[in-house]
Amino acid sequence: MARSGAGLAADEATSNAAAATQVSGKESLWFELVTAALYHRDRLTWFIALHRGSMFANAFLGTAAVATLLQQQRWLIVAASLLLAFVSAASLAFDFAGNARKHEDRRRTYHDLAAQLEEAADDESAVRLLRAKLIRTAGDDPVVYKAAESVAYNAAIKSLGRDLDDEFILTGTQRFFRNLLTYSGTKFPQRRDLKSMR
Repeated sequence: MARSGAGLAADEATSNAAAATQVSGKESLWFELVTAALYHRDRLTWFIALHRGSMFANAFLGTAAVATLLQQQRWLIVAASLLLAFVSAASLAFDFAGNARKHEDRRRTYHDLAAQLEEAADDESAVRLLRAKLIRTAGDDPVVYKAAESVAYNAAIKSLGRDLDDEFILTGTQRFFRNLLTYSGTKFPQRRDLKSMR
């Protein structure tokens, strides 16, 4: 079963948290939806930054003023041309704008599900129906970047006032590269795991 933003990390940590304090099905689903929305917002912000950076580089390096300035040193012309070619090829191949739109659509979808959950009655059948929608929705999500998902999970814990011992611990490098490397198969430790090892 495909899971994303709310993902498998949320399932695992939610079950750990549920052992410590009883969490209702509605609260658990709300947490997963918030995590998913935060995950897609992080990915959206990343792709918008890449798209704007590539557009700026194309516009700036293509101006006559820059070309005139670069003519003073031949190696500068070659370096700028290579940089422009690299940025243009990356923008075309990785479709920064298209990926930004994709994550914006996914973020909106999870917000819509959260709104439906807020409007729903407190009975278990309504929660089960929305959880089924979440599972179907997650099936359309792009590949999950585990470190980005863990950062979103931690943000959801803080924003909803959950137990900080459930937070995932990431290194600075993992946080920095969270949108570049998938960290597939990586199991990030939780704060409670580190406390129990002391």
